[in-house]
Amino acid sequence: MKLGFKYISGFISSKNKPHIKFKKGVLFIIRVIFFGFILVYLGYKVSIIGWNDVLMAMPKVPSFYLLFIIIYFTQPILEFIVYRLLWKLSFLNSIHIFLRKRVFNFGVIDYFGDLFFFNWACNNLNYSNVHIFSKIKDVNILSGLSSNLLTIFLIALIFFSGQIDFVLSSNPKNLSYIIFSILIGLIMLLVFIFLNKYLLELSNKIAAIVFSIHTLRLLFLTTLQMLQWTLVLPEIPLSSWLLFLTASMLVTRVPLIPNKDLTLSALNVSLAGYINADITVLTALFLVSGALNQFFNFFIFFITSFNFNKSNHNI
Repeated sequence: MKLGFKYISGFISSKNKPHIKFKKGVLFIIRVIFFGFILVYLGYKVSIIGWNDVLMAMPKVPSFYLLFIIIYFTQPILEFIVYRLLWKLSFLNSIHIFLRKRVFNFGVIDYFGDLFFFNWACNNLNYSNVHIFSKIKDVNILSGLSSNLLTIFLIALIFFSGQIDFVLSSNPKNLSYIIFSILIGLIMLLVFIFLNKYLLELSNKIAAIVFSIHTLRLLFLTTLQMLQWTLVLPEIPLSSWLLFLTASMLVTRVPLIPNKDLTLSALNVSLAGYINADITVLTALFLVSGALNQFFNFFIFFITSFNFNKSNHNI
């Protein structure tokens, strides 16, 4: 076990620059190809509707953009609260790390932000690499358990509401996503129930608090997301928005997704035609969300670079 921790720590240290250059090169190529594919796909979908029509249909409700800001910053702030509970971090000295962690996880590739955070913590906190890895691992397990349980709950709602056929017909891959999410969710739940004392090094009290924070975060964000969409298209029933949420949760359960923000925008655009609503307004809604996410990712990455460079980092 300790050998594995040393390997992980050594792999991302400055002493292994060839490994880092190769890793960065591969990630960059994957990101460029995926980013280009998504942009071409979105451009094709919008060209069918008409660029002018989509631009004219952009959300004009100010509260839509306010809710977007709240949704964007909720995750890094609550992640800070979680790790503040574990390591007594200072908000001013570490919030930029959690903002950049979000950029890496959602704007580059899933879990790259966690690798970045692990490297930062090893270089800036007075804890062993094994301790840091263990805590990050525990937090991710509890976060994944919460996300999978919510996904199963949403699938159950869709199933009992009779809308499961829509989810399956909109994308043939959704069936495999559903099966994957249910199996992983149930396996994680069973493993956690019977083997949590072997998996987690957090105390039961701290683990319960961390799990509760992640669960409340998900419920809060899904509620805000549905409210944001409803403000733009109030005529669409909540059951239809629930379909978009479920599809999004299914896709995000698949690991190592490049540029998760853009992927979800493309997913929602592809589903827009299945909803009984103005497809132009729906497409504009999701395109604006995707564009705002990319802008904020770039802006946060740029702003945090000034504060970030003061830290002893190797990524």
